[in-house]
Amino acid sequence: MNDDDLRDLVRAGESSRVEFKPNAKRHLREDIGHDICAFANDYPGSGQPGYLVIGVEDDGSPASYTVTDEDVRTIASMRSNGNIHPFPQMTVEVRMVGGTRCIVAEIQPARSLPVKFNGRVCIRIGSERRHATALEEQRLIERNRAFIDVPMLREVPDATLADLDLIKFRDYLAYPGVVPDEVRVQNHRPESHQLRALRFMTMADTPTVLGVLVLASEPTKFLPGAYIQFRKVEGIEITAPTLGDRRVASDLLALLKTLDEIGLANIQSAVELRASGPETRHSDYPALAIQEIIRNAVLHRSYDTSFLFTPIRMTWFSDRLEVVSPGGPFGIVTRANFGELDVTSYRNEPLAEVMQRLGYVQRYGVGIAQAQQSMASNGNPPIEFDVSDLMIRAILRT
Repeated sequence: MNDDDLRDLVRAGESSRVEFKPNAKRHLREDIGHDICAFANDYPGSGQPGYLVIGVEDDGSPASYTVTDEDVRTIASMRSNGNIHPFPQMTVEVRMVGGTRCIVAEIQPARSLPVKFNGRVCIRIGSERRHATALEEQRLIERNRAFIDVPMLREVPDATLADLDLIKFRDYLAYPGVVPDEVRVQNHRPESHQLRALRFMTMADTPTVLGVLVLASEPTKFLPGAYIQFRKVEGIEITAPTLGDRRVASDLLALLKTLDEIGLANIQSAVELRASGPETRHSDYPALAIQEIIRNAVLHRSYDTSFLFTPIRMTWFSDRLEVVSPGGPFGIVTRANFGELDVTSYRNEPLAEVMQRLGYVQRYGVGIAQAQQSMASNGNPPIEFDVSDLMIRAILRT
């Protein structure tokens, strides 16, 4: 949008596509999050972006506000700070509006609906923004066409509702942030509606890939490669004698818990005794690094049909640990920038949301950086990445 178009849009006042905010101070950030969510849901179905203009009063006059770099970064980070799901497509920049410097966020209509802010669906009708009713949320779900575009949300033809563990689903609903407390109290919707709203099931009541991974007791019955093959060898070659192996195949929560246990069970610690001071303990690998790398593999691997029979491989050698994940870089991530901070694209964004709600993702886009930092603190060399179009190999060395 050029400057003239932006000026005309602001002059026309708040509307279904424009919202004004006087500033980006902390007390308004929850409001801003709701606005981003509402524009992304595009309830009227205009197919056009919405604009959040920060630095303008409700009547369109300039506000007494000085834009700061920190405010710009804060608004931009709201796209992927874990409160809005699915991640909205938005750009944030400083623009001149009527001679005043403002923060302007352009939010595109989402491909995957509904979009939620802290578990609530927000919509905008005219200049009014509010939480969606159950019927309005259902309409957004019915309008959703992303199931055919996103592998994680495609239906699994051979699976039925009976293959999903509804006890696990009810447990998941109880996790903080999945369903706000006030919604849970008022929620009388059938479980089928809730399963669709959380993208575990299609409108035809067929489980999605996401639903099978999270709620099926045996995901590999439908997704043969959805498991982790762990092997520990006595040596530095793949042909070395096997000390132990294990096939980890279960629903997502059990899978992640088991992988944490495997990592901790195989870490070796050495005790250094000092005559002049207390003993010190040193592990061959920091637990945090192993956790982050294996969770990264589960989250970012390809679940597309071309990798249907390919598992994640975790091999523990005497001098290194290798984790091989099916599928190459995705989105803006390339071989050249792989692992760089703030260079993140989510092939499986719906799975990222679930892992965050379960507590296995704290902040988006920082997992590799945290793993590298923990390796350095433990005295290990940096993690190496071998990146190709077909797989990503992470190598942790002692």
